[in-house]
Amino acid sequence: MSAIETAADRKAARQAERREHIVDAARRVVREHGAAGLTITAVARAAHLSPPAIYYWFDDMHSLTEVIAEEMLGEAMRVMVTAVARSESGLDALEAMIRSMVDHYGAHPEAFQLLHDNIAHTGISDGFRERVVYPRTMRLNGALEALLMADQARGALHADVNVRALTHVGWCTALGILSSTTTLARVGSENPVPQSMLLNEAVAQLRRGARP
Repeated sequence: MSAIETAADRKAARQAERREHIVDAARRVVREHGAAGLTITAVARAAHLSPPAIYYWFDDMHSLTEVIAEEMLGEAMRVMVTAVARSESGLDALEAMIRSMVDHYGAHPEAFQLLHDNIAHTGISDGFRERVVYPRTMRLNGALEALLMADQARGALHADVNVRALTHVGWCTALGILSSTTTLARVGSENPVPQSMLLNEAVAQLRRGARP
């Protein structure tokens, strides 16, 4: 390796570290102040940089937001895909997807805020959803639907169940539980029914309703 190549590698590594430092600062801003508090000024302050330094690496707040969102979505999807892949049946996979989503976003509320809650402040574009969000969720849904159809074929799932609709009910269940919990937490209240109890009852009702 030549001296020029070595110097170029070191420069590229420093640039990657600086960019990641800014992304980490932005994630910290969301965690501490919510999606509405994510601004160039706030990120610059958290990263101990000037606002122009942020613009050197990112064109605008939307581009920085989408980098963070893609990272957070990737982390969440890996957890859910793994949970579904380890399941032995479609109904087990549906429950695993719901539980893993609630557990993951419960442990990383900043990710839920940015990707799902208070969506008007995130700056995530329709193009980003079409390019990044929808393909990943469709792959997960496809794997889950295949397992549910296998359940249906062997008589473990009611013949009248719409598999695609049931998959979306699973998403709505997890997101509804998370939204309720985070909204109440934001105003300093607690859910009268513990989240774990809501989750257990939701998956139990889904299973009862879907079986023959």
